[in-house]
Amino acid sequence: MKPGIRRLIEDLRGAKVLVVHPRDAEGDALIDQLKRIGCNVRGMWPPPAEMPRDIDTVFHYVEASETPAFPASAADHGPTFVAIVDYENPTVLKRLLDSNAHGVVNKPIRPFGILSSLVLARSMHGYTRRLEGKVDKLEPQWRFAIGCFLLNSLWT
Repeated sequence: MKPGIRRLIEDLRGAKVLVVHPRDAEGDALIDQLKRIGCNVRGMWPPPAEMPRDIDTVFHYVEASETPAFPASAADHGPTFVAIVDYENPTVLKRLLDSNAHGVVNKPIRPFGILSSLVLARSMHGYTRRLEGKVDKLEPQWRFAIGCFLLNSLWT
């Protein structure tokens, strides 16, 4: 196994995970499976107005109703975001796309597939953050290069 993959899986032990899902059999099944994986898990419902700062990953139930925007999503520099969906219709798909989720878990929730979704989502989150960091470093260089080009074109 490659060192990066091994580290990604080892980092799951002790990861701080928040499950934003109604307290029912499926929510409990997800929490139990995440605990078996080795994560420190908290369940919460209804969705909080603001996400706790100490969370690595959020599993968030995406409802079809017009509830407020997700307090945590992949759009900000927050935790890894995994959406939970129970059916697919245009409203749910739009909310799913608006959340910029790193991964998806489909209902009915079963233990099989949670680990794969979690590993893939955390990997995508890390990859996205690395790319954002590279863009942040290159942006000033591009601005300088464009400025030099414009100045040069004014003199010629």
